[in-house]
Amino acid sequence: MEATLEQAALRAPTLEQDQRDAAAFTGNSSRDHGGDAAEATRAPGSAPAVTSRISVQKVCSVVRKFGKFKRNLVEEIGFGGMLKIRMLTRLNLKFSAWLMERVESNELKIDEERILKIQDHDVEKVFGLPCGTRLISPDTPEPSEACIEFLRVSSNLSKGAHSLKAAEAYLLRDDINEDSSKVQIDCFKIAFLVFVVGHLLAPSTKYDYISIDFWAALNDTSRIKEFNWCRYVLEHLIRAVRKLKSDIRNRHKTIHLVGCHVFLQVFYLDNLDLGPLSKTWEGLPRISLFDYESVKKMTEMITNDVGGDTSFAGANVRLLPSSIFKHTFRCAQDVCQSHSEEPFIPETNQADIASDLPCHSPGFGGTEDQHSPINPMLRSSFTETGPEDFSNHLRLKYPSLVGHPLAAILEEHNARIMENISQISNSYQIAMFSFMDQLLGSISENRCCCRALGRTNCLLRSPHAIPGNAHRTPKKRKSQFYSTVTGRAIQQILGKHKKTRGNRTSKYALMVNDEQPLTSQSYIS
Repeated sequence: MEATLEQAALRAPTLEQDQRDAAAFTGNSSRDHGGDAAEATRAPGSAPAVTSRISVQKVCSVVRKFGKFKRNLVEEIGFGGMLKIRMLTRLNLKFSAWLMERVESNELKIDEERILKIQDHDVEKVFGLPCGTRLISPDTPEPSEACIEFLRVSSNLSKGAHSLKAAEAYLLRDDINEDSSKVQIDCFKIAFLVFVVGHLLAPSTKYDYISIDFWAALNDTSRIKEFNWCRYVLEHLIRAVRKLKSDIRNRHKTIHLVGCHVFLQVFYLDNLDLGPLSKTWEGLPRISLFDYESVKKMTEMITNDVGGDTSFAGANVRLLPSSIFKHTFRCAQDVCQSHSEEPFIPETNQADIASDLPCHSPGFGGTEDQHSPINPMLRSSFTETGPEDFSNHLRLKYPSLVGHPLAAILEEHNARIMENISQISNSYQIAMFSFMDQLLGSISENRCCCRALGRTNCLLRSPHAIPGNAHRTPKKRKSQFYSTVTGRAIQQILGKHKKTRGNRTSKYALMVNDEQPLTSQSYIS
């Protein structure tokens, strides 16, 4: 055939088109793709809604229908780990977003003392993917006969090779068996890769769409195992992290998660010491040990509320034997290196891997902030904090001090400081009321400007009579605001005197006596 990949493939979409498509399908993304439906809605004033196109449920439902022959074809290309994934009907997308916020380069940084290195072999252990020596490039080579046939068939089945429905339809064909031709078998392998990449390993924000930037690895299906698919997954995940952080900085009301964030969940939970809930060391790929109920219980165990913001840092990290994860774990300043492998560092100057995440968009590649670490943004940072938040922080950060006299001393001192801050703030506000009345009253007494203009009444004179206790504090603050610090501060501002004009006392003069503490009721007429 004369057709080429460039002629058959759909044109790569722009970022604006991608965002519009994502917004249009926000309502059904969680329902159709395994996300938590409760997270797709957003109440006024709440944290951003989180959505995702990732669908472990879709992959499991299709793979379960494979017979022995089709399963053997999947094993031949090195993707047998995809056959062992257990059903995850729903994903905690807030958990995924929390983890992605804490990814910096090739590290998952929970705090200064808990840092997990992320490398290619970690993806290999989680999913059982090929981790070959050849890197996957977005270059489009001369298509093989199988690629051309897949393009033709997928165009007849759906919208073309970029359609995930077309790949799913080809995988469920009944005529793929021992009697199938080599081209048909190769087309099945190509369709399987398109399907699992689009639904699980590197999903985008588009519905029923995948940007196939791995044609070079599909041209010869016998050599698929030679490519580093683990590095491919990590590159897309790092790019998804940049997109998430950019959306948070720009205060987007809805955040669309892309990339394989389910890897972060399994990788993180498998590295935590959760007692009886921790998974046994035996068993590969690791994702085969995680089902919906176990992931739910493990997530609930590490979930804490910190000042109105959900945290998933409620467990310590366990050191895994080198036979399971060959990653580097760094705890504080101690480093335990299990193997001497070059860590994965995403290339920022290479050609863009996914058309729906362009490198030169704000917050992604091509900008200065892409190379600087971004501290996770707590959405509660825009709300007021109080003594309870200090107590929660003390309990979560230093659990060994719970019930200790030191904790009581710290909490008491914090409460005292917060009380003094409130007292000073209210006293300053009261003093400002008095200062304003005295200043404008003095100007209105002279009436220099008004007399020059021929006016009889001063513009600054209030049309209403102000009673002596006019400037009371609001009802919710109607308490005695006094302390030694407050009294001295007010005395320095106003001075210890009565301002008089002639034989009458100023209506708004503030009396400050050594015998009488300054309170919200200290105004006299």
